[in-house]
Amino acid sequence: MSRKKITVAVSSVLLAALICVGATLAWLSSEARTTNVVTIGDVSIELAEPQFDELTDGTKHISDVVPGQTVTKDPTVTNTGSHPVYVRATVTIGGTYFDGMTDEEKTQYQAELENGLHVMDGWVKSPVDNKYYYQNILAADGEEGSSSMIFDKVTIPSTWGNELVGKDIIIDIQAEAIQSEYFTPVYGEDQTTIVSFGNIDMQTGVPVE
Repeated sequence: MSRKKITVAVSSVLLAALICVGATLAWLSSEARTTNVVTIGDVSIELAEPQFDELTDGTKHISDVVPGQTVTKDPTVTNTGSHPVYVRATVTIGGTYFDGMTDEEKTQYQAELENGLHVMDGWVKSPVDNKYYYQNILAADGEEGSSSMIFDKVTIPSTWGNELVGKDIIIDIQAEAIQSEYFTPVYGEDQTTIVSFGNIDMQTGVPVE
């Protein structure tokens, strides 16, 4: 039974609401939690936001974000290993903004924010597990095609208002990679769109029986 080489990288986006002169304002920040990067074998990826970092002078904070505003956000996966890889990303939305909501309300509001992500060509959200799969192979480090941006901006829903005051919203992004050699992902009904990595345990790289 083969052991696949995999890696995981995580980045988070935090939206915290403030209020000023009767209008809802927010600040947005992002943190790459390198302690959560897991590597098996010689497969490694990085998850970074270069444009967002430049925009914020490395502080990872943007102030006075208002509902309806579009903010540059560019989580980018880069293959830093010597093996070409398949990659996928999980976007999880949470935070105190959703406290007290019913499950139905929470699902609705989280979907509204996720719909505000401008997802790049080549990335497709799977109907199987709701993860975003890159439809190409990331080339090895130093080669052309070794990185890909998941999305480049996010629009805060214009319908959100003063209920944001004193609350925070977290957009958590986790990227996972698995070596492309000797591995075939699961394709959808069209036989061309990657929708799953199958039964691979992403912690061990071993297929689950």
